[in-house]
Amino acid sequence: MAGIGLDGAVVEGVRLAEKKAIGKGAYLLSALRRLADWDRQWLALAVAAGRLPAGNDFTSFYARNLEVSGSKAVQVDGDYCCHAPLSITAVENFVRVIV
Repeated sequence: MAGIGLDGAVVEGVRLAEKKAIGKGAYLLSALRRLADWDRQWLALAVAAGRLPAGNDFTSFYARNLEVSGSKAVQVDGDYCCHAPLSITAVENFVRVIV
């Protein structure tokens, strides 16, 4: 799972010393710091493949490729990854689970 924007900025801003000292509370401190100067800039997402179903309060879509423009921070599975722009591609059968 990936997050782009505020959640990416929050994860990017987590300080290792705070994380060691207070654990998940470090994410709350980072969120408070980031909210103070958040600019609410929108990201442009271009769906390269897939379909876009209609919805009232949200938008959901399936895609194999996703192009993200802008310059916002990106987090993947709770760890800071990079800043946009970036391309995200779904890879079929990428993860094998052994039970």
